[in-house]
Amino acid sequence: MSNITFRRGQAEWALWQLARSGRSAAPAAIPAEFLARIKKLLDLDRGHARKELVSEVQAFADPDRGRTSRDAEFESFDVFCLAIALDLVDAGLLQTEAIHLIRECRAELQDEFEWIIEHYPPATRARQLAIDHPDLPFYEDKGNRIADTSVFMITRKMAFTETLAKNIDEPAIVAPRFADGRIALAETLSLSPLVRSTLVIEIAGTAKLIEGFLARAPRITRARKN
Repeated sequence: MSNITFRRGQAEWALWQLARSGRSAAPAAIPAEFLARIKKLLDLDRGHARKELVSEVQAFADPDRGRTSRDAEFESFDVFCLAIALDLVDAGLLQTEAIHLIRECRAELQDEFEWIIEHYPPATRARQLAIDHPDLPFYEDKGNRIADTSVFMITRKMAFTETLAKNIDEPAIVAPRFADGRIALAETLSLSPLVRSTLVIEIAGTAKLIEGFLARAPRITRARKN
């Protein structure tokens, strides 16, 4: 992993560029509502609002760094985890649920992130030939082998906990699985009359876009409160 770190303002800028990608109606300036979403995630992760979320592992930071909220610095992987959490919230999970999920699979996410950054091409709509990316899965289209540059995270929220063998009172978030490429995704999903829904998030594009946005992120000075 790179030791390069980014200030919180740079992380917020990169996350907003990701959020507005492909949405021409989104404003260039970061809306206050979006900044508030990020702040709430960070505050919850630090345990300011929910005691039950306090643990040795944090979703968006290495706790050994000892950073303050105002002067926080993030590695690119931390910002990637924030991006995934925002996607999970956008898909309907509560912020606390998204944080819990990231905490539980942070090590696996880091392995996926590092592999993607090292082996995957920049995120683009152009198709990549498999011969140029021998480490990636591929699919065939009109006689051509096309590199599959997608990686999927698959999870599920189970609200009907009364159907589970373990007696719990709150919705359960299924530990995520990862699938490299669309063929692996189809094999992993295995939807049936018994498993009728799931949540799928593509993470390779997120990783590569965040990497690119952070590289261009302007240094933003955050105003200090009196």
